[in-house]
Amino acid sequence: MENLTVIADIQGGKNTALKRALQIQSRTGCHITLLGFCYASVNDSDSNNDADKVKALLIAKRNKELSAIVSEFEVVAELITTEVIWSKDIASELVARGKANSTDLIIKSAHKTGSWFHTSTDWQLIREANAPVMITAGKTWKKKSRLLATIDFATKEKSKQRLNSKIIENAKSLAGPLGNDVIHLAFALTAPQALIDLDLINAKKYLADKRKRLQPVIDAFCEQHGLNKENVHIKQGEPERVIPSIANDLKADLTIVGTVGRKGIKGKLIGNTAEGILSRLYTDILTIRP
Repeated sequence: MENLTVIADIQGGKNTALKRALQIQSRTGCHITLLGFCYASVNDSDSNNDADKVKALLIAKRNKELSAIVSEFEVVAELITTEVIWSKDIASELVARGKANSTDLIIKSAHKTGSWFHTSTDWQLIREANAPVMITAGKTWKKKSRLLATIDFATKEKSKQRLNSKIIENAKSLAGPLGNDVIHLAFALTAPQALIDLDLINAKKYLADKRKRLQPVIDAFCEQHGLNKENVHIKQGEPERVIPSIANDLKADLTIVGTVGRKGIKGKLIGNTAEGILSRLYTDILTIRP
């Protein structure tokens, strides 16, 4: 990773996103762009000059806040750039910047809401940003942070198989900077509930047979990517409950989840499974699109 884009918290925030970025930077020497957003409606001012003055004052104030944030940390001046953006639509600005610039990772602090961290800005970034998006939960990472990557070993779709590989590529790029080269893999072993309810299949036998059939796939995937088979964690059940359960059992610091961005009416969703997983995770989250 060479370029990280970090969203600065508003004044008084804990800036966990910047802390994460600096941890990555300390091991990779990557460049950080710290973005501070500010906006106020100045259309009701008596003149355009007054509106311009208000805007300039607010931008100057935000610039001072960013300088104060940076001064709290040990930062190499050449490796961090601060910038103030006049906009109230953070996600749209970042999506546009992600398309225009070589951003390897967007990092944003979580803000707990009724659905954990998922503000409208978080969801929009996850759905639309071309770059991977990390949402930080605010917990302190361990010295050797534990990383969990979610993999769909059962898929036969080429696009999802490519997404599996992309997830591992991103996991490897972060494993070293997080102080731990071990990558754990999570997979939910599922059975068709409708057939079980109708007594058309024996759930226990079906799942045992499915796991046996998938084992060569799992072994080949681990060999291809240089991963330890001992770090593959499989549980029976729906992914939206199994993945958070595995993350909790491992005391993971970061969970990597593949998502599918959609357009139009379907753009409100990133996939029912991914939405369910993300809404239940209390770790830092890294989302990867195909």
